[in-house]
Parts: sequence; structure tokens; C-alpha cells
Amino acid sequence: MLDGKNIDLDTYATGWVFWFSFAGFVLGVGWMLWGTLKHRTGTNLAVTSQIPLNDSGEDIGLITKADHRTSSLIAALAVILLVVGWFYMDWSWPTRIPQQVLRITPPSLEEPARSAHAKGAKATYDPRSDTLVLNAQVSNTGAQPMKLVGFTTSNLMFGQGDGLSVEPAVVAPQQTVPLKVTIRNKVWSEQRLIPLNKPQMGVAGLLAFESADGKQNWVTTEAPVTPTAFR
Repeated sequence: MLDGKNIDLDTYATGWVFWFSFAGFVLGVGWMLWGTLKHRTGTNLAVTSQIPLNDSGEDIGLITKADHRTSSLIAALAVILLVVGWFYMDWSWPTRIPQQVLRITPPSLEEPARSAHAKGAKATYDPRSDTLVLNAQVSNTGAQPMKLVGFTTSNLMFGQGDGLSVEPAVVAPQQTVPLKVTIRNKVWSEQRLIPLNKPQMGVAGLLAFESADGKQNWVTTEAPVTPTAFR
């Protein structure tokens, strides 16, 4: 420790913790036994349930002067126990280490160069055919053509074999084109990914673009959804 002493953390001050907790336990058990064995509100529930809410029942003997004295005594003993315990702790362990907080700033990671960019995304959803249509302005700032190979949202990944179709199929280098992504899949309604009962609807996910050399660019997109019908 700070003062050079060695302690066993498995057994250190366990006696103090046990007996202090036991003293509070005795007070609680004493109050419980008084209320259930001696106190008439516990043994005369039929009478207790008939009196008004704010009536202590003193006129019929439910609450007596002895009850007031006992509750006051137990409350006073509880306060004394807390005060004595606080002074004993302060006297026995005058030097205490405050809570330690370690604050670190993680290093910034270098982001890989991206050649795919998307903006101005909007979407429509047809619940009758479970079809989501996402429209966005996509820019290819690279030197190779690229194509959209997938769309990820929630825990789902849509590819060319999962009802995903793209127009145009390829975005030429240094070009910005309107891209139309159509995803037809029953998962939209089965997993309630498009909440038709909400006043505002939206879809967010990652557009996976792949260039001719096999490198992929992941572009985050978020679009408001306009339903074309309601089921």
C-alpha cells in the first residue's frame, strides 16, 4: 500500500464489513418482527383494509404510543449506526485513494482513399411487391470504372442474386450519374424494416462499390422513404 503495508485483498476488513452489515440487519429484523408479531396492522388485516388511507387507526388501537416510540427508537439507532460507522471509517482509514479515471485519446486512423461518393439519396417503397427503390447521385473520382455489387442495411446484405438490380450497371471514371438501386425482397415486410405506421420513414446502409481491379469502396447513405401504397 502507499504506507508500505501489505494486505490480503481476499480477507482485508471483512470482519468490519460483516459486523457493520449485521448491525443494520438486526435493526431491520427487529422492525419487521415488531410490525408482524406485535403490531396489530399485520395481524388484523381485515380491519386495516377498511380504515381510510390517511387514518393511522389510533382510535381503535391499530397504532399505539408504543408503536410510535418503537419506530422512533429504531430510526434513531439507524442514524446513530450510520454516524458512528462514518467516524470509525474516517479514523481507521484517514488516507484514502480517490477513484482513478484514465483518460486517453485514441490515435486517428488514416482513412483509405475513396473513389466512390453518394449524395442526395431518396427512396420509395412499394409494400405490395416488397420493393425498395433507392435513387442517389453517385460520383466516381477514380481512374477505373466501378459498379455497385451490394447494399448492406441492419444485419442484411443484398447482392445481385438477392433481388438487387442497378441502373446504370457501371459508373465511368470522373463521372457523376444518377444511380437507381432496386431491391425486391420479402425481408422488408417480414422483418418490418420499413415502418409504414410511422410519420417519418427512412433507410440507411452501406453501398458497396467495386472497381475493375477488385478494390471495394463502402459508402454510407441515408435516405427518406416515401411509400407508394399502404397495405
